[in-house]
Amino acid sequence: MPSESGAWIIWLIVGILIAILLAGCLASQNQACPNQEPIIGAWLYYPRGAMGGATGDLILFIAKEEGRFDAVQNPRDIEPIPYEIWITGSWEKTGIYQYTLTGQSTSHDFSNDYQEIGAYDNTMIYDPDKDILSSMWPAGTFIRKSCIPVVPAGLNVSIPWD
Repeated sequence: MPSESGAWIIWLIVGILIAILLAGCLASQNQACPNQEPIIGAWLYYPRGAMGGATGDLILFIAKEEGRFDAVQNPRDIEPIPYEIWITGSWEKTGIYQYTLTGQSTSHDFSNDYQEIGAYDNTMIYDPDKDILSSMWPAGTFIRKSCIPVVPAGLNVSIPWD
């Protein structure tokens, strides 16, 4: 049977272990933008894959507090840009870190002023440990640029509904 001082040391070690475990749990739940849904903010897309992924385009995704989102897609390094794709709609939390997006996309080819409108459906998963969004399409990662849902300074993009 341990002495009183030995019991005190055992309780101290147990307390430290509990504190370490709680700190690990709390750290993994910590989000970059407290007091708001993790999806809210401005995000830039980075393609997945050895060949640059599904697209080498710049894709800016902005999720707003009231459940609305706007996005724009255009070529990264071509001036003047030959096309843009605008997407607008609503996001809904459908799991702990899962969001379903529904809306409308408008593709605009500037060379012939042709526009095409279509439905948009997507699912995004938030990773709280890395503070990233993963998208079903296009396959890749969205990196947070801001907790504030606005076009980040220095990006030459337009969102007609913003």
